[in-house]
Amino acid sequence: MVIPPASVHVTEATALQLIREHCPQWRNLSTSKLGEGFDNVLFALGDDLVVRLPRHSAGATLLAHEQEWLPHLVSRLTLPVPEPLYFGVADATFPFPWSVVRRIGGESGDESLVTSSKINAEKVGAFWQSLHVVAPFNAPRNPLRGVPLAHREEDFERRWNEHTSSQHDDLLRRIWDDGLTSTPFSGDPLWIHGDLHPANVIGRGGEIVGIIDFGDLTSGDPAGDLVSAWMIFDDSERRILWDVYQCDDDTRRRAAAWAVLYCLFFLAIAEEGRVSFGVIARRTMAALAEDRELR
Repeated sequence: MVIPPASVHVTEATALQLIREHCPQWRNLSTSKLGEGFDNVLFALGDDLVVRLPRHSAGATLLAHEQEWLPHLVSRLTLPVPEPLYFGVADATFPFPWSVVRRIGGESGDESLVTSSKINAEKVGAFWQSLHVVAPFNAPRNPLRGVPLAHREEDFERRWNEHTSSQHDDLLRRIWDDGLTSTPFSGDPLWIHGDLHPANVIGRGGEIVGIIDFGDLTSGDPAGDLVSAWMIFDDSERRILWDVYQCDDDTRRRAAAWAVLYCLFFLAIAEEGRVSFGVIARRTMAALAEDRELR
């Protein structure tokens, strides 16, 4: 199982009660359910706000993590992010911390695929640059994100053996193995999003307008954040992306290997009912296989 099961029943009534009890300044705003992710249930609060309520304890940990660290980065990032405006704490009404954040109007990239365009490539490259700076010594570390690829080899092999074979398998396996043999990241740990795939990209009319879900914000190797190079962009726009975001060949090789790993997870997620994730995985697999710079 990839999608965590819910441990609490989160409803619109829950969101309304929390707002009335803790945020009287917003108590007259309307609410409506926006959607349910892996970790949080989202409710629109008026036109400009979102209430984020964790659906399980691991999601609560990630949300508290985002509450602590994201405010330190908001001012330097080149794309809008869900800036926390209110930090709710666990109480008798709701057992987990929760947030009210600024709303970024649009749809996530798994629902309305963002366009592979010059402007989007420039936006993503600039966002990576603004985020991937040296993190402070006390920045969080994550055992699954920003780590050497070798730390994820067991996960990869298990998912590889479980996935349905595709016409691109020989090339994809070669890309993964090449990433494992590339020179590991050895610089100072950089700030990274930690889960920067299309479902965490907000688009409007095909144009990227924001980045969401910073629960996995951590420090380490930025290569895993670069998977959107293949998950969103075609070859010509990918060249623009690399012109904006300058990195060495080894970083690109590790990034491509991370993209293969994401494809395997997305295929597993699709089997659990999120069909759009399978569409993204298959498109990414084709993009990786067709990228001549990886051969």
